[in-house]
Amino acid sequence: MITSSQNRYCSSKAPQDDINISFSLKEMFQKVENTQEKQIKMLKENNKISLEATKAELRAENSSEFRAMLMHMKILIGIGLLLIGNAAAFYMS
Repeated sequence: MITSSQNRYCSSKAPQDDINISFSLKEMFQKVENTQEKQIKMLKENNKISLEATKAELRAENSSEFRAMLMHMKILIGIGLLLIGNAAAFYMS
Protein backbone atom coordinates (compact mmCIF):
# COMPACT_ATOMS: atom_id res chain seq x y z
CA MET A 1 0.00 0.00 0.00
CA ILE A 2 1.32 3.44 -0.98
CA THR A 3 1.37 6.03 1.74
CA SER A 4 0.78 9.71 1.09
CA SER A 5 4.49 10.53 1.46
CA GLN A 6 5.42 7.87 -1.12
CA ASN A 7 2.70 9.14 -3.40
CA ARG A 8 4.08 12.67 -3.19
CA TYR A 9 7.59 11.31 -3.83
CA CYS A 10 6.45 9.39 -6.91
CA SER A 11 4.40 12.25 -8.30
CA SER A 12 7.17 14.76 -7.70
CA LYS A 13 9.83 12.60 -9.39
CA ALA A 14 7.86 11.41 -12.41
CA PRO A 15 7.77 14.70 -14.38
CA GLN A 16 11.51 15.25 -13.86
CA ASP A 17 12.23 11.74 -15.10
CA ASP A 18 10.06 12.36 -18.15
CA ILE A 19 11.95 15.57 -18.88
CA ASN A 20 15.31 13.80 -18.54
CA ILE A 21 14.16 10.99 -20.81
CA SER A 22 12.84 13.41 -23.41
CA PHE A 23 16.11 15.37 -23.35
CA SER A 24 18.17 12.23 -23.74
CA LEU A 25 15.94 11.07 -26.61
CA LYS A 26 16.31 14.45 -28.29
CA GLU A 27 20.08 14.21 -27.92
CA MET A 28 20.10 10.71 -29.34
CA PHE A 29 17.95 11.73 -32.32
CA GLN A 30 20.19 14.75 -32.90
CA LYS A 31 23.29 12.53 -32.86
CA VAL A 32 21.66 10.12 -35.31
CA GLU A 33 20.69 12.99 -37.61
CA ASN A 34 24.21 14.43 -37.43
CA THR A 35 25.69 11.03 -38.21
CA GLN A 36 23.33 10.54 -41.13
CA GLU A 37 24.13 14.01 -42.47
CA LYS A 38 27.85 13.27 -42.22
CA GLN A 39 27.39 9.93 -44.03
CA ILE A 40 25.37 11.58 -46.79
CA LYS A 41 28.01 14.29 -47.13
CA MET A 42 30.79 11.67 -47.33
CA LEU A 43 28.89 9.67 -49.96
CA LYS A 44 28.36 12.80 -52.05
CA GLU A 45 32.08 13.64 -51.80
CA ASN A 46 33.05 10.07 -52.73
CA ASN A 47 30.71 10.17 -55.71
CA LYS A 48 32.23 13.49 -56.81
CA ILE A 49 35.74 12.09 -56.43
CA SER A 50 34.94 8.93 -58.40
CA LEU A 51 33.19 11.00 -61.08
CA GLU A 52 36.21 13.29 -61.34
CA ALA A 53 38.53 10.27 -61.58
CA THR A 54 36.39 8.75 -64.33
CA LYS A 55 36.40 12.02 -66.24
CA ALA A 56 40.18 12.25 -65.87
CA GLU A 57 40.61 8.70 -67.16
CA LEU A 58 38.42 9.43 -70.17
CA ARG A 59 40.38 12.60 -70.88
CA ALA A 60 43.66 10.65 -70.65
CA GLU A 61 42.40 8.05 -73.11
CA ASN A 62 41.45 10.73 -75.59
CA SER A 63 44.58 12.78 -75.10
CA SER A 64 47.44 12.99 -77.53
CA GLU A 65 49.75 11.34 -74.98
CA PHE A 66 47.64 8.20 -75.08
CA ARG A 67 47.68 8.18 -78.89
CA ALA A 68 51.45 8.70 -78.90
CA MET A 69 51.91 5.80 -76.50
CA LEU A 70 49.85 3.55 -78.77
CA MET A 71 51.92 4.59 -81.77
CA HIS A 72 55.15 3.77 -79.91
CA MET A 73 53.74 0.37 -78.94
CA LYS A 74 52.88 -0.36 -82.58
CA ILE A 75 56.39 0.59 -83.66
CA LEU A 76 57.97 -1.60 -80.97
CA ILE A 77 55.76 -4.56 -81.91
CA GLY A 78 56.68 -4.06 -85.58
CA ILE A 79 60.42 -4.00 -84.77
CA GLY A 80 60.00 -7.13 -82.62
CA LEU A 81 58.27 -8.96 -85.47
CA LEU A 82 61.03 -7.93 -87.89
CA LEU A 83 63.68 -9.26 -85.51
CA ILE A 84 61.79 -12.54 -85.09
CA GLY A 85 61.44 -12.82 -88.88
CA ASN A 86 65.17 -12.18 -89.39
CA ALA A 87 66.08 -14.72 -86.72
CA ALA A 88 63.81 -17.31 -88.33
CA ALA A 89 65.29 -16.61 -91.77
CA PHE A 90 68.83 -16.90 -90.39
CA TYR A 91 67.94 -20.18 -88.64
CA MET A 92 66.38 -21.65 -91.80
CA SER A 93 69.39 -20.85 -93.98
